[in-house]
Amino acid sequence: MKKTKILLPLILFVVGFCAADSLNVRLVGQCDTPGSAHGVFVSGSYAYVADGIEGLRIIDVSDPSSPSEVGFYNTLSIAYSVYTSEIYAFVADRDDGLRIIDISTPSSASEVGFYVMGRAAYGVHISDSFAYVADEGDGLRIINISDPLSPYEIGFYDTPGYAYGVFVSDSYAYIAENNYGLSIIDVSDPSSPSEVGFYDTEGSAKGVYVSGSYAYLSNALHGLRIIDVSNPSSPSEVGFYDTDSDAEYANVSGSYAYIADALDGLRIIDVSSPSSPSEVGFYDTEGCSYCVYVLGDYAYVANGLDGLYILDVSYFTTFSNIIERGWNLFSIPSTLPEAASSFGPSVFGYDNTVADYFAPDSIFGKKGYWALGMATDTIAVSNDMAFYEDTLYRGWNLIGAVCHPISCSHISTDPPGLGMSHSYGWDGMDYFLADSLYPGKGYWFLSSGNGRITVGP
Repeated sequence: MKKTKILLPLILFVVGFCAADSLNVRLVGQCDTPGSAHGVFVSGSYAYVADGIEGLRIIDVSDPSSPSEVGFYNTLSIAYSVYTSEIYAFVADRDDGLRIIDISTPSSASEVGFYVMGRAAYGVHISDSFAYVADEGDGLRIINISDPLSPYEIGFYDTPGYAYGVFVSDSYAYIAENNYGLSIIDVSDPSSPSEVGFYDTEGSAKGVYVSGSYAYLSNALHGLRIIDVSNPSSPSEVGFYDTDSDAEYANVSGSYAYIADALDGLRIIDVSSPSSPSEVGFYDTEGCSYCVYVLGDYAYVANGLDGLYILDVSYFTTFSNIIERGWNLFSIPSTLPEAASSFGPSVFGYDNTVADYFAPDSIFGKKGYWALGMATDTIAVSNDMAFYEDTLYRGWNLIGAVCHPISCSHISTDPPGLGMSHSYGWDGMDYFLADSLYPGKGYWFLSSGNGRITVGP
């Protein structure tokens, strides 16, 4: 029987909408839904809302200031969460399990398949051809969805607590286990999952999000817990931030965790230093925030009886690359490419395989570049790369920085020990020995052999 058991100073500005309290966040749009919005997933021009007893609602967010419902599908039970992949929405529908909705035509969404589990489906995550479902008292259920019309269970793991949230990364499923904290399940063989580690936190774990080497656990009245999962068999808490309300779910983008904090709305936590997270922004939705999805410059908040809120969080998602007159060694802290022409008429990358420069069409994160500035110019880019891995070549490599300052001690190689010296930066006149990497800058790194490099977090 189951038992229940700031690295850089920020220039802060306050913005408001009506009577709502806010810091560095502003309300752009809102769309009332007929039920109670518990989950949200955004893809393309649409937000998909798990709306409680009103099932799945499809909101056109192509104009964030004027979102509107364009379609819906009334599921049989209570829609708690949703995940979309290709033309399907996968809805965790509590007592009626996993529902698979064809959303190829949003105005006429229709159910094409379902799988009913033993308890109550609260969370769902899609990876490859499998749906991983947090099924409350029955733990993790793994559903083969290669044929959405005929899904079937391929494996399960009965966790000790009540599974409410699930996130899959690499070969592991991370389960938010209510009063049992975090369970880590090896799903490399979906037909035979096994627990490899766990961490029992204080409070009730509601949701989990994994980024890099950390799992961010939304722990209800005990706020955000940051768990180091670099060794899945031995996870450990490295930091926490105790929010004022009930942390329901966290979405991590770049150096920030965006928390749906129930009656306190959206809270934004700087997690660039996992051991000392700090709040840097918020928006009091004046409702009850259950879930948040961050895409581009917007946070989409499932706000219970108030439906969907769309909040501008560009203060945290945009970085200003400054190209000064003369030669600049730069990078972009972004997962999205930028046109090379945006950085001036003379831009050069470095091809390690032939040890020579080339003129790129696009600028990519992870890499460093040279640009000749004719005058000081500022280019706004996405600011969402908190860490990265990349190929490393023997000899000199031109590497990029991430979205927050890091010590060079946070650069590692595989195999270990390939770095032959410190990194070198450029100050506009000459090279210098760098002890830290700063956003927007490029650096030279000398390697003794071929391998992989990891920068951050």
